[in-house]
Amino acid sequence: MSRKAGRPAEKTEARESLIRSAKLLFSGMPYEKVSTRLIAEKAGVNSAMIRYYFGNKEGLFEAMITSVMTPILDSMRRHKQSPSSQSLESIMRAHYLVMSKDPEFPRMLARIMMQPPSEVQRQVTEKMFDQLVGTLGDDLLFTQDKQNVFRSDLDVKKCKLTFISMLMFPFISPPAILEKHQIELTPTFLEEMLQHNLSVIASGMINTKVQNQDNT
Repeated sequence: MSRKAGRPAEKTEARESLIRSAKLLFSGMPYEKVSTRLIAEKAGVNSAMIRYYFGNKEGLFEAMITSVMTPILDSMRRHKQSPSSQSLESIMRAHYLVMSKDPEFPRMLARIMMQPPSEVQRQVTEKMFDQLVGTLGDDLLFTQDKQNVFRSDLDVKKCKLTFISMLMFPFISPPAILEKHQIELTPTFLEEMLQHNLSVIASGMINTKVQNQDNT
């Protein structure tokens, strides 16, 4: 009786373990070098569990990407419903919280986005990016533009590009560049970089009148 009660939890743990192992392996190795057998061995489960939960390697890859990016997408959806001058700051905090846990993950995303559009992993990643910087991003930014959240002398499209750049760097900076400038992506540095970016957004992009209204 007790064994039956434990099975759902064990299955859930097996699924989560596969996603964690897939993230580690896909982040550190080329997609084509990562086999389902290798992922299963890393997770300590039978490879049949991949077929059971995800169908195949592509399905597991998509589940892994979705699992990691969901907190950021959720933050964007919340702020899309009720945007304010704090929206960009909150989204950036969510992004940094996710990416700082594993700096190799954003490098993997950048690497995959440079692959041919026909590659399955590129298609999966691009679908996620379309939500982040496409539909949701445009809805949020252009809504803020209509509400005069941005400074009137700034172009919203350029604000979007600036914001994306802040999200992606320093995570995808070439290691040689970081080393040359004696930058190490430690938790302390990333927290300081986050605070720096938030300060730049608050003082350089946001309409101070709207910001003061939101703070009252």
